[in-house]
Amino acid sequence: MDTVAAIQELVDKQAITEVLTHYCRALDRLDSDLLASVFSEDAQLDYGEALYRGPAGPFLPFALEFQGAMQTTQHRLSNVLIALDGERARAESYVDAYHIQQRDGQQVELVVGARYLDNLERGGDGVWRIVKRTEVIDWGREHILENDWLATNPGLNRGSHDTSDPSCSLLN
Repeated sequence: MDTVAAIQELVDKQAITEVLTHYCRALDRLDSDLLASVFSEDAQLDYGEALYRGPAGPFLPFALEFQGAMQTTQHRLSNVLIALDGERARAESYVDAYHIQQRDGQQVELVVGARYLDNLERGGDGVWRIVKRTEVIDWGREHILENDWLATNPGLNRGSHDTSDPSCSLLN
């Protein structure tokens, strides 16, 4: 592979990684514009019949409502593998998704280990977007949090589960 082709491959893989990262950030900051930006207009999604299967359009408000019902969330990507094929790509990325929610007056932590299996395309505008996504759940657990560590440690800089998070003024 020549140097120019190798550099373009790195640029494309980085752009795709940012699309995947933007998806996670959009969920954690409840950012509807950012969430919409990662999918093509005709994207098809499969999160399993128990959650959602269908076009991306109706998924966007559903996902934000689902995530917004949580006190906080963190989605962490790792092991991102990308196979490029011209203007198309396939990617597998691992995600550990942490959710804190109130249930029956108690804080419940739901942690899910999953993988996103994505087909992406570079649009006419040169931007990579997800055109097909399947989420595969590998494991999950939930448990009641016995204490609120943050409540016993006041004075810490706190994140927020929306666009008022300090990172938004830094990066937007």
